[in-house]
Amino acid sequence: MADADGNIMPEHAAVRNRWTKYCSDFYEHPLQSDPRPEVNETNQSILKPDLEEAVHNLKNENQLLSARSPA
Repeated sequence: MADADGNIMPEHAAVRNRWTKYCSDFYEHPLQSDPRPEVNETNQSILKPDLEEAVHNLKNENQLLSARSPA
């Protein structure tokens, strides 16, 4: 393990302290963006044909997967 300047640290305590410093610095760094998903501003509903198509596609995918799995 190396310190912030790149020097090798042979002592276990020094390695532990370096990890403590690294993790502290990592978690104290502010986020650059908002991690929350964007809100759908248009409030568009899911249309029934779109839902039916998605369910149909999932059923087909499940049939393919079950046909491939060993008995």
